Amino acid sequence: MSKLFNTRAMKITDYNNLIKLWKRTEGMGITVSDSRKNLDKYLKRNRGFCFVALGDKKEIIGTILSGHDGKRAYIYHLAVEKNYQRNGIGKELVNKSIKKLKSAGIPKCTLFVYNKNIKGKRFWESMGWFVRKELTMMQYFTDGK
Repeated sequence: MSKLFNTRAMKITDYNNLIKLWKRTEGMGITVSDSRKNLDKYLKRNRGFCFVALGDKKEIIGTILSGHDGKRAYIYHLAVEKNYQRNGIGKELVNKSIKKLKSAGIPKCTLFVYNKNIKGKRFWESMGWFVRKELTMMQYFTDGK
């Protein structure tokens, strides 16, 4: 059986297709942080850590943003087109990111899942991720919003 997809590094020229996929993905949150300008900065800072999965027509069917601050890593926007889910695409994107982070010497990775995203939580738990109940996420907007 041949593989249904290939992966490659994410590029800023993918932006319009990424946003469309993220907006269609249930449980995904899109914010001002996801602007083209901000994604371009993120990709430059985390060159080689973010990936897309491509279908047989070279269309983007999956994404993962991952990167690190030198001490710990973060994963954002794992998304797979609905009609391609349950084919190992998400798992391959995660494993590819983790392998890259591990090779950079980063021992720990964090991600965020909305409380109501039950499907997403199940996926991450099936891959060995766990909830840190002793922590609370806090956030501050530097632009005052």
